[in-house]
Amino acid sequence: IRILGNTIRGATNFAILGGAEQNNVTLTVDGNWLDGGHCTLKLQVKKSWTQKATVTNNQFGPNRVVSSCAFTSYPAVSLTQSGNTMENTGAKVNPLLLVS
Repeated sequence: IRILGNTIRGATNFAILGGAEQNNVTLTVDGNWLDGGHCTLKLQVKKSWTQKATVTNNQFGPNRVVSSCAFTSYPAVSLTQSGNTMENTGAKVNPLLLVS
């Protein structure tokens, strides 16, 4: 799955929910402007499935329910990430890591 160069906003749950729940998943999220949701981007796996995710060069808008949760990822996700920033400050965005 590739999500490249989009504007995604106005989400009420997650702007992007990358979930390996019924099969193995390879996901690339690159060059997007993302805003909204409870957390804006969430990556997770369930059962014994795997997910390889690359999250690069995205800008995160200021609107979300949990202000500190622009990006969250479960430890079971094989994650490569860089170049993600907050739109309004330019601050680097690092994922919050959740315990599965």
